[in-house]
Amino acid sequence: MSPEKTRILLTGASGAIGSEVARQLVRNNNDYELVFFDLNKSSVRRRLSRYKRRAKIVYGDIRNRAELEQACHHIDIAIHLAAIIPIKAYTHPEETREVNIDGTQLLLECLEKNSPGCFLLYSSSISVYGDRLEDYWISVNDELKPSKGDNYGKSKIAAEKAIKESKLKWSIFRLTAIMGNHKPSGLMFFQPLSTKMEIATIEDTGRAFVNALECLEKLEQKVFNLGGGKDCRIQYDEFLERSFRQIGLGGANFPENAFAEQNFHCAYYKDSDVLNDILEFRRDDLEAYLKKERDKYSGFLKLIITMFRGLIKWLLLTQSEPYRAIKQGNQKAIEQFFKIEKHGQET
Repeated sequence: MSPEKTRILLTGASGAIGSEVARQLVRNNNDYELVFFDLNKSSVRRRLSRYKRRAKIVYGDIRNRAELEQACHHIDIAIHLAAIIPIKAYTHPEETREVNIDGTQLLLECLEKNSPGCFLLYSSSISVYGDRLEDYWISVNDELKPSKGDNYGKSKIAAEKAIKESKLKWSIFRLTAIMGNHKPSGLMFFQPLSTKMEIATIEDTGRAFVNALECLEKLEQKVFNLGGGKDCRIQYDEFLERSFRQIGLGGANFPENAFAEQNFHCAYYKDSDVLNDILEFRRDDLEAYLKKERDKYSGFLKLIITMFRGLIKWLLLTQSEPYRAIKQGNQKAIEQFFKIEKHGQET
């Protein structure tokens, strides 16, 4: 490999966004020397094996200094995506702290030691702004106030702070709700139905990080909100209804109390065009995303889903933490998910 090539480190290279960034890096540009870092697991090895001739792949845990240092020598730009994300971030607070906060701090130390001129691009989250159901227009300078009990949002704020205090050059992208390659899960019930959403597709998000490699001077020491813009805005209940109907699940007709009423995140970004004006990463709008999802399902598969949609939605409902909280009379969880004046008498 030529020493003149810019050396790029990508952490979390097998994750939802990381795999898209990896794919675009490999597909679009031969001017980079690539280093992919991720866990030493069979599933990760399987995903990254396709890149073994195009990138140096380092397997390790971001919490392990010796393993991480193997990936941090002579790095020009680091794209840091490795993180514990929801729902796991909610149920494993200690591991979330170790990976999202301590792991980020360790990465900074390894880069400062072995690649002091490195520029770090960090993937933060809209969760740092917390519950914005009422005040749903967000700007990058708004107060950082994660929702009650949101270990993920808190970890992102702490990681941002460590990055800003480091000796490296940096830029932080606070990602909106990133859509693509997602399967319905219990996380869908954490979000109130009246939530305003501004989505971005995985493809556009990956493109933002890749395009950023050529625009570092315009990004340096700045924080940006990354969203899909005005053509990607929708209310969650409508988004859910359309998503369900187009794959054969019918309406999103879940029982009362299936969805939380508070303490989540997502909203509209007032200033998401700022980053796009620099990086020109947007290709998809909401309709394009929905079409991509619709096209993943053949007519036969949609027929099967339609036949068993009652069972499928029942299985999904069993994963609803808000619904379970009401059924079990779990007061602490009820206070987390619901407005007490409405549900206080039920317990």
